[in-house]
Amino acid sequence: SIGEIPTLILAITVAIQLSRSDERAQRREDRQAERTADAELEEYNARLAQLAERDARVGR
Repeated sequence: SIGEIPTLILAITVAIQLSRSDERAQRREDRQAERTADAELEEYNARLAQLAERDARVGR
């Protein structure tokens, strides 16, 4: 029972750190998207369009 409290504190600490890390990563990705004018999103959409065209030709 004594070991449960430190384990709980450790679990809460790790959860908070992961949450903060995710927030920082999201802000970094948002800044990159603003700098590149969403080039990655445009490439992704172009790839989806290519796949849709291929599927239409194959008759899926």
